[in-house]
Amino acid sequence: MSFEFNGKLSVQTDEKYLSAKIHFTPISSQESHNLASLQALLEKEGIVYGIDQAVLEKTAEEFSETMEPYLSDVIAKGNPPQGGTGQTYEFSPFATPKNLQTVLKKIMSMKKAPVIMKTISVKVTKDKRVKDKGLFKGGKEKIITVEEEEQKRIRVDVSDEVLDIGFFEKGAVICRMSSSTGEAKKGKDIRGNDLLPPEIIEGEFWPGKNIIKEKTEILAGETGFVRKGKNWLDLLPFENHSWSVFRSDNKADCLLELTAGNKFAAPPEVSEIKQAVLQLGVSQDVLVSDRKIMQFLGSSCRSGGTHTFCLTKDRDGSFDIEVNSLSTEAKLHLYKGSGKGRSLNLKQAWNRVLDLKIVHFEAERIKKEILDFHGSEDKETTILLAAGQDPRRGDDREILIEVEYLSEDDVGSIKDRIKELKVLAPSFKDFPVDKIEKMAPVKKGMKLFQLGKQKGGKDGRDIYGNIIQGIEGNDPILNIYENISIQDEVATSKINGILDFACDNMIYYLRVREHEDARIMVSLSDNSMTAYVSFLSPQGSGKPVSLESIHSVLEEKGIVKGILEDEIRKIVTLAEEGQIVTDYPVAEGKMPFLEEQTLKFLVDLEPGTKDNVPVDAGDLIAEIQKQGDGESTGYNVLGEQLYSENDKGLEREDNVLLEEVEGRTLLKSGTKGLLCLENGKLYIKEKQTIRGDISRTTGNLQFPGSIAISGSVLSGIFVKAGKDLTVMEVVEASLLSAGGSIIIGKGVKGDHKAVLRAGENITLGFAEATNIMVNGVLYLKKALMNCVIKCNGKIESDSGNTRIIGGHLKVKNGITVGSIGSESETKTYISFGQDYLVEDQINVVTKEIDQITQALPEIESHLKLAGEKRNQKKLMALRKKKVQMLKVLEKQGIKNFFLKEKFEIHFDSMIKVSNTVFPGVTFESHGRTYTVKQKLNSIIIYFDSKTGKILTKPLI
Repeated sequence: MSFEFNGKLSVQTDEKYLSAKIHFTPISSQESHNLASLQALLEKEGIVYGIDQAVLEKTAEEFSETMEPYLSDVIAKGNPPQGGTGQTYEFSPFATPKNLQTVLKKIMSMKKAPVIMKTISVKVTKDKRVKDKGLFKGGKEKIITVEEEEQKRIRVDVSDEVLDIGFFEKGAVICRMSSSTGEAKKGKDIRGNDLLPPEIIEGEFWPGKNIIKEKTEILAGETGFVRKGKNWLDLLPFENHSWSVFRSDNKADCLLELTAGNKFAAPPEVSEIKQAVLQLGVSQDVLVSDRKIMQFLGSSCRSGGTHTFCLTKDRDGSFDIEVNSLSTEAKLHLYKGSGKGRSLNLKQAWNRVLDLKIVHFEAERIKKEILDFHGSEDKETTILLAAGQDPRRGDDREILIEVEYLSEDDVGSIKDRIKELKVLAPSFKDFPVDKIEKMAPVKKGMKLFQLGKQKGGKDGRDIYGNIIQGIEGNDPILNIYENISIQDEVATSKINGILDFACDNMIYYLRVREHEDARIMVSLSDNSMTAYVSFLSPQGSGKPVSLESIHSVLEEKGIVKGILEDEIRKIVTLAEEGQIVTDYPVAEGKMPFLEEQTLKFLVDLEPGTKDNVPVDAGDLIAEIQKQGDGESTGYNVLGEQLYSENDKGLEREDNVLLEEVEGRTLLKSGTKGLLCLENGKLYIKEKQTIRGDISRTTGNLQFPGSIAISGSVLSGIFVKAGKDLTVMEVVEASLLSAGGSIIIGKGVKGDHKAVLRAGENITLGFAEATNIMVNGVLYLKKALMNCVIKCNGKIESDSGNTRIIGGHLKVKNGITVGSIGSESETKTYISFGQDYLVEDQINVVTKEIDQITQALPEIESHLKLAGEKRNQKKLMALRKKKVQMLKVLEKQGIKNFFLKEKFEIHFDSMIKVSNTVFPGVTFESHGRTYTVKQKLNSIIIYFDSKTGKILTKPLI
């Protein structure tokens, strides 16, 4: 039979842990216990030996019957040790409190010899004055010699070796003495620890200073450290701090009382105090901070005397009355005050309860519960004041569905597609695919269902005696998931998609998911020579793009000729990979050329849409194909035949070349320029000439061939030539780029905004505040001032009057110039002897490496997210992208290494200055610098590869 009882349990043991009992205080509000609880309590306290199971079972039965605090019989009993033959000494444990460990070390280091004294009896000879006994009174005095016995204290010679030291309170038993016979045997305590038999000390055992011997016990005469030798004890007085924790009279507070001891004793540990508080059943959540406790301990130990401190936080006593929304239940919540807070005002609380004027009020019961709480250890409680009758609810409302469901076959197909494509929805965890019973296609704003009419239930009554009208029936239990809006009891769809529906024991599950078949769109070029396909990917569980769906749409649009089956298959593959397809060619017509030939352009050139295209020399322009049907030739994708003017094909000029390559007849560009198709002629325009200035009015200019400008290029303009670029006048803050050379008749006024880029050479009169990049030679007629230049050739000038002032120049093959710098020592920086285009490549590769390195953690994050969502397509695409990025990273790392090696190659170059190099000019090569401190005339600056230094020599 299992006995249950509610209350508080604790274990009581003797000081030697040779016996244990369980104390029980019955409290109805406490945790419920049984026999297993008693066993768990013993295990928690470490009691594992000598447990009497029968007594334990009897104790459980007694606890279940008692109404008063009860102490059990001995539950567990250990075996005491037995001494051997002789005088035995059973010493108490020699222990030292944690806070006295530092003092203990000092005492151990003192090595103070014990002063052991004993009392002996000795005979001494003394002169004694006595009266002679004669015949007559008043005889004469005389001195006689007598022998007497006296007590004398002498010091006992003992070994000064200290075997053990422990701290004992005054009056504490240090050891117990007894005489025994027989064999010494170990004992065992209830915690399972072996107990050694008492010591047998031969000869006399000497109690020293502050040690009291009473019959069979040796006691501490003072509080302090007891030292134990081989056959002696002594005590060094030392007062430790003493403290205790206890509850206040109203059980709301926990108090700490401390009596200060010796100033050298460390304050008690906060953790020890908190553990003692825990044993009182006080939660540590209500205690003040450790810092405040430490402050009290420190100040009290320093000041001496006895001090009391409240360990609980300050909290005002309070009460509140809770009445539920229907006034069918009222509760009184009481909170005791603690710390320095105000006490709970029970009188005020009672008056507030009476103010409620509750009908059928149980005053005596409630008063008793309030007083019981006041005398208990609880800090707060809730008392039920009154309970009325809640109103009853009517019948549940119905749900009226207003959509047309798909057939079971269609629902099955969509379910299969969801599983196959691993389509995800936010609510699939709570409303899985297999649970779906019906589906219905819906449009945004479409009505899905509405709720039926309400029905009322039975009336109730509140605590004041008032009638409460019955509650209308429950709304249906609706699990509404994504994309459904309910307003005025009508549900509508937020998106175009599909409604999923299920009902299980009148619990409804509804959601609207994305669901739309892939949308295929076909467009035609203006001349109907090409048909393009774009598509919008399917949404959710919609049908994907397929070969059949593309052919069906092409047929609807009337596209019947020149269909590219391979390209259509590629589109389907791209769609399966999740890629976006826009304006992808799926059909091409044939352009008539000569007689029975058609022309398939290999560049983006179509009559009627785009009549000119930039090309480079050698570019493939078109392929000539033979119809082979004997007819004149040509058709568009709608199947309509095409005819050129007067039934003649296109004419080509000499710079459009005809070549036979591996059985194919191809048209190639014979030069760089603009491929044009005008008036039935196919030709390449090689040069564009502009008369006057280029400005924002005329706009930017790009031409694949050469450009010649008779005027100037004004600010804010971009001019790009595929070949050479010539400007007869001035260039302002604009960008000029040429695949060949740039020639500027006068010069450049850059205003730190102009940029010149040339694939070959640059010739100019002057340049101010300009960024120049040239792959060949920079020919200078006058001056370069505050320019940033990268030259992979030389900077040359024919005149001794040319000057370079300010700026930063990087020149691979050297400079020939009249002077560098100025009298005002303008800072001028010149690097030479290295391939600075390689340096640019290093910067580009390094930037790409940095970008990939920074992007990899983001890829990892997306991979993790895709894995959690089980999106296999995205997971595969991300893994592929990561592998590609790692390969590029490895490749670019190797490339960067070799580029750096290449950049260290030295190119023979010299800086030749026919006139003067002024102070303020710095020359650099391979990381070595040479700064001019004083004028240098007619000089050559060069880099010596052997010494690794920049040197100078006279210009001869």
